[in-house]
Amino acid sequence: MAYKFIKYVLNSNGTIPSFVYGPISGQIPNHVSDRESPTDIWLVGVAKDGASLPSGQAEEITSKDNLISYLNSYTSEWKVPSDPNDDLSEEVAFNQETVADRFWSQFSALNE
Repeated sequence: MAYKFIKYVLNSNGTIPSFVYGPISGQIPNHVSDRESPTDIWLVGVAKDGASLPSGQAEEITSKDNLISYLNSYTSEWKVPSDPNDDLSEEVAFNQETVADRFWSQFSALNE
């Protein structure tokens, strides 16, 4: 068995699905226009060790390159503060590779 990196949506009542491993989940929201709230936002995270993924509610992201591609599909126009501790700092482009590196490193450590 192993943890899986995933994108997922909340349950229809707005709660976190039971298959989600909490500490590194619920990140980088992606609005989905053809779904109703609260299931209208894909979040990235990790599925618990050995969890099955319900069709339509979760999809596995199988590599860091796939994660970067997924993030590029909707965050290419995002801007973030250059200093994360100062909301008034200059805005810079969201760096998909840096974010993917951080998440994939945390995720990989779970499966060691």
